[in-house]
Amino acid sequence: MDKRDFFIGVLLGLFTSLLGSLLYTVLFIKIPLKNAFWYLQHFELIGKVITIGSILSLVLFLFLMNKKKDMMARGIIMSIIILAIATILL
Repeated sequence: MDKRDFFIGVLLGLFTSLLGSLLYTVLFIKIPLKNAFWYLQHFELIGKVITIGSILSLVLFLFLMNKKKDMMARGIIMSIIILAIATILL
């Protein structure tokens, strides 16, 4: 059960970071989604947007810690580490 919870936490963390990045792109940068990736890559903003999108994962992490779902919370941390490495490589 622990490995399953950890894997679910990783998936939740990646999903919430993606959702946060999309929300930030649509609400604050105000560019259409079909041009978003090109725009963010051209102006070297991808890493910054991924980082800001990860704030939503922090909220999920705190919620899971309050609900005593420690393995899922560890999965969230692992997804943030994965995103940090991806941000460095981009």
